[in-house]
Amino acid sequence: MIGIAVVEDNSSFREALDQIIHDMPGTVLKGSFASPLQALQHLPV
Repeated sequence: MIGIAVVEDNSSFREALDQIIHDMPGTVLKGSFASPLQALQHLPV
């Protein structure tokens, strides 16, 4: 299960996303995302 934190600025979102990637070895997210919502669509659930 993945906990998602709601953040208001992109730098905090990137830090949270880095932490999610760090916590889930083997998960690779490629490319840049226009918004957190767009990025979340690419996360495994």
